[in-house]
This record gives sequence, structure tokens and C-alpha cells, in this order.
Amino acid sequence: MPNKFFPAPEVEEIGRELIRVNHVHLLEHNARVEFCFCSEIPKKNGKENWGAAQKISGKTAFLFQFKSAKLSPNGMNVLDSEKLNEEFFLITIAEPIWSKLKKKPAMRRALVDHELMHCQAAQQKRVRRRISETRIL
Repeated sequence: MPNKFFPAPEVEEIGRELIRVNHVHLLEHNARVEFCFCSEIPKKNGKENWGAAQKISGKTAFLFQFKSAKLSPNGMNVLDSEKLNEEFFLITIAEPIWSKLKKKPAMRRALVDHELMHCQAAQQKRVRRRISETRIL
């Protein structure tokens, strides 16, 4: 069965709070962060991957923005060309893991915080967004 993706309102609520408290740099640089669940637990190098942070850009960002654009009364999309190509971060959490952690809110929070740590926004000539890798020693 293919992995399916769907909204994660609980993850988003925790994520927004953590951004305000621990990841203020994302707010300072107007970095957009979206949250979703995936239906299966992905594996990377044979290990379960409970969550992932990705920078969404290029055509994928355009399509996401385009599909999210509001329709004007005459049926035409009201599009802001700057916003259409704006990069953003996507935090994906494996829903089966989230469900297993139901009675462990601190672990849920730590999982979301860990994924947000990968999202970095730095001010240079323009806001540059990137994903950092986790290095386990």
C-alpha cells in the first residue's frame, strides 16, 4: 500500500508553539512551516524514520501555492507571483508512531522539536532556507 499524506493538526499546534518558544529565527525570517502525517513509517538505511523535515521549493512549492490560492468571485485565481515560488518547510510525522506516543506527550513534543531543529533560516542578501542533517555519533 502506498504511503498517504494527510493534515496533522495536533502536530501543527505543538509545532507553532515550539516555533514561538524555541525556533524564533523562523519567525524572524518569515519562514513558512507546514505539517502533515504520513500513513506508514518510512525507513532509511534500514531504520525507522519517525519524522522528516524538508525544504519545499521549485515546481513543488509553485504547485502547492497554486492549489492553495483562493479563487476570486469571477473564478480566476488571485495569485501573488512572489508567493507562488516561495520556499517553505514541510514537517512530516509518521502517524503510526504519533499514535503510539499518545500517552507520552513529552516524546511527541520532542519529536516535533527535533524536526524543527533541521529548519534553518539565515539572513543574507535574501532569506536563505535550508535543511540541516542530524549527525549521530
